[in-house]
Amino acid sequence: RDMKRCIPLYLMIAPFMILFVVFVVFVVFWGRNLKMRNCVLVVERDPSVSRFMQLKLEEEGFSCLVDNIGDSVVDLAGQRQVDIIVLDPDDPMEDGDKILENVREISTIPIIYLSSDGSVDRKVEVLNAGADDYLTKPFSVEELLARLRVTQRRLSALQIGSMNTDAV
Repeated sequence: RDMKRCIPLYLMIAPFMILFVVFVVFVVFWGRNLKMRNCVLVVERDPSVSRFMQLKLEEEGFSCLVDNIGDSVVDLAGQRQVDIIVLDPDDPMEDGDKILENVREISTIPIIYLSSDGSVDRKVEVLNAGADDYLTKPFSVEELLARLRVTQRRLSALQIGSMNTDAV
């Protein structure tokens, strides 16, 4: 009888296993630094306003979490579950300044602070306390979206800069 050469199964599977391991390592360790989740946490007491903001943000390609009470902001920031926080503390919820202070103690996640107080003193106070941007109400959704995009660009540039210094 004519015996055909048989390649052992493990030799046939080995190249695929190596490719799979390389792919997993890329996705887990390097790929996570390249992608922007675009996840925005909206902290707004009024459910109708927060829902409107959520719909508009999602229409523009952002994923959106909503906190109508203000109690999960610090946890989400600490776990790096969000990329940007939009904080509107004007309603009778936990003090916005306290939330800002608590987030800044554990995270550098960008915070866009919304307020109906348009005074220069208040803006300077909030920005000095750690907010990255301050938007006076009433505002247009287009302006908020533009500010979110600017913040995204800064985050993207920081990530690329971080990857370049990590490689050196």
